[in-house]
This record gives sequence, structure tokens and C-alpha cells, in this order.
Amino acid sequence: MAPSSYAQEYLDSLAKKGKTLTNMSAVSGSQALALEEPEPAEVPAVVPSRSAVRKQERQLRRRLEAVPQAGQRFMTAPVMARSAFLVFFISTLLILSVWMGAQATAIQYRINTITKQNIQLEDDIANLEIQIEGAVSFETIEKYAIDDLKMAYPKESQCVYIEDGMEVTPGLAGTIRSKVYGN
Repeated sequence: MAPSSYAQEYLDSLAKKGKTLTNMSAVSGSQALALEEPEPAEVPAVVPSRSAVRKQERQLRRRLEAVPQAGQRFMTAPVMARSAFLVFFISTLLILSVWMGAQATAIQYRINTITKQNIQLEDDIANLEIQIEGAVSFETIEKYAIDDLKMAYPKESQCVYIEDGMEVTPGLAGTIRSKVYGN
């Protein structure tokens, strides 16, 4: 199995320090490693304590375990939960923006429809006002009275003139009737 680029970088850094990895095998999800140091040309004057060596080995193991290997999961549960929440949140925002756009389009369509209806009603009102003005004109009323109701203008003999100074008597209606009908 080929190491990942992170693992390769780590191996290269160990090689620069003069150390090599001799064994890498999967042991219950963690990496077991044996460090092989080159034979020193000289014996160092101070030998590090066993606890210091163990501490350094633990640090190296942690670094190696932090680097994901091929086939190994690199996301922990909290990182996965945060990523899932972020994907869910962004998806929700996108869905809401599409839904709001659809609602705005529907409302704009209704506004346009009502505006068209309003314009049509205003035109109808204007036409009705023109018809009313034409229907109440003197010429229209005269034509209706003569043609449909068979009315006619009074003749000279059918007219009664009231002059200023004429005395109005209680029997004025009777006087008018007698002059009109000759009774």
C-alpha cells in the first residue's frame, strides 16, 4: 500500500533527520512503527533518558496517526457532524431562496392579472359614462318620446298661456281643462 502525500512528507522529514521507518503495519486501527537510527560514528557524550525517548516516540506516533493513510478515515465524528450540518444549512438556504423566488413570481403574476382587470374595468366605466351622456341628451329623450311613446308637441289650440297678473282661482285646473277640451 502506497503512503499518502502527508505520510510521504513525514517520511521525507524523518529521512532528513537520518531516521528511517522499517515496519508499518495496521494494528487495530493505529500505526505501529519501529524507528531505525543509523549507526552513529561517535558515541554521544550524553545518552537520553528512557522516558525522553518514549515521549519522543509517542509524539512521532501521534503525528503519523494524524496523517491519513490510504483507506483510513480522515474525518472524525465532530468534523463529520459539522460538515453535515453545514451542507444541510446551505441546502436549506438554497431551497428557501428558490421557494421565495417562486412565491415572488406567483405574487407578481397575480398583481399583473389584477392590474389588467382594473384597466379593463376602467375602460368599461368610461364606455358606460359615454353611453349615459348620450342617453340623457335632449335629442335622445325627444326621439324616444316621439317614436316609442307616440308623444307629440302640443298644437296652438292645445296651449294655455298664463300671463302675469292673472288671477289664480281655485278652479284653475277646471278652467284649463275647459279651454283645452272645449267643455
